[in-house]
Amino acid sequence: MGLFSVLWFKLVKRFILYLFYYMPLNSLQLEQISDEYYAKVFVLGRYALYIHMKKNYPSPNPSPIGKSCYTSRDNILKCLKYQEVYQNFQYQRKPWAVSSMIPIRPFHSISIDSIDKSNQPSLVIENRFLKKFYHYIFVIEDNFSRYMYCFPLEINNLIH
Repeated sequence: MGLFSVLWFKLVKRFILYLFYYMPLNSLQLEQISDEYYAKVFVLGRYALYIHMKKNYPSPNPSPIGKSCYTSRDNILKCLKYQEVYQNFQYQRKPWAVSSMIPIRPFHSISIDSIDKSNQPSLVIENRFLKKFYHYIFVIEDNFSRYMYCFPLEINNLIH
């Protein structure tokens, strides 16, 4: 068996798998799925619908892979993706929340920010005559205990 015959065999095998597994559904199959899904209200999910269709609708021309004309549950999924009912009630997968920072002791990690109060500065009157306007607030938060420290600032020294 030469290299050419091995490559030819692999190509033919892929083509046959494509024909039997990934062929799109024809209009009769789409009508059968629609009838089961809407008229008979078989809405137990993609895999259950696939097993149900394989069992109840055998193929008139059995293929070498099996007796049913429904050869892949991916075909059922492709059909269901365009149904409004399936789209409305499909389970939405939530992404895993990955925390890259988990504090293990106080002051292990802190968050720092400044609050700009330029439009409405805080007025502090000391002694009767001395007035101070604080335009910024410097905020430090301990991520472990969530304890917050706030310091008023006259000018924003964080930028300078």
